[in-house]
Amino acid sequence: MLGVAIGVFSVVIISSIGDVGKDVINQELNSIGIDGVMIGVDSSKTSKTIGEEQLQLVQKNPVVKQSMPLMMKYSTVSAHGNSDQCVVFGVDKTVESMVSLDLLHGRMLNQADINGQETNCIVDESYAKNMYGRSNIVGKEISIQLNGVEQDFTVVGVVASGGNMLQGMMGEYIPCFLYAPITTIQKGYNAKGYDQIMIKLVDDSNDITQLQTELEQQLGEGNVSVQNLVQQKDKLNGILNTVTGVLALIGGISLLVSGISIMTVMMTSVQERKKEIGIKKAIGASKGRILCEFLSESFFICLFG
Repeated sequence: MLGVAIGVFSVVIISSIGDVGKDVINQELNSIGIDGVMIGVDSSKTSKTIGEEQLQLVQKNPVVKQSMPLMMKYSTVSAHGNSDQCVVFGVDKTVESMVSLDLLHGRMLNQADINGQETNCIVDESYAKNMYGRSNIVGKEISIQLNGVEQDFTVVGVVASGGNMLQGMMGEYIPCFLYAPITTIQKGYNAKGYDQIMIKLVDDSNDITQLQTELEQQLGEGNVSVQNLVQQKDKLNGILNTVTGVLALIGGISLLVSGISIMTVMMTSVQERKKEIGIKKAIGASKGRILCEFLSESFFICLFG
């Protein structure tokens, strides 16, 4: 019974670790917005940019559940005598529903910040702790380089943003995240359009080929870049499922060994009970009946295990 218990326990634990790990990674990816589609322009093919006209076209499409214009810049951010490389996202007030942001302190960006091109920003908790050693830094001033020029921003909110686990594992590759009004970032980079439009589909299975065609009619065929992040995440899930299956198979080997050990025990039990078997046969027990008794015994041993 102990052998079976250990074998089953190992299979269950390994399978559970794989499933939990996959769920955690999916939640992390979803929390940083990797559960939708990113639409942009291939800058190597055209000088055109995505603007308000394309945003309205996207919003009117029936397969689009929600959309948000996005500016994404990799910049140096300084605060409290320290500097760090951060991804600065220019967003509007819909960021809270597009990206999983759990507000810890302060407030989120509002329409007044967007309309007034305010130099307010939201930082993630990891950045706050790296710079100040605490999570609540609402009201602090930080300096962000926009197009090579440093500008002072006021922290109005701190969020437990997605990607903290990924940042912890791959801190060299995944920097901290900051969120600022998209109009402010556009002004800092003298940009009229957007880098990309992030959209969430009504259904993950929806095809956006028609939407891509409509955008290409405005921006030129072959100029529109569409990244279906849902499909990329599905590919990652496929890899994780394969890894989980291999690990479960390895755990299953211990279960196989447990089965072999039970077979050995039962064969020994038959040898030890020859006298008992002889008595049963002498009073009329059939071979099948005796076989069923031994198989029942092994079955209950496995069941209890």
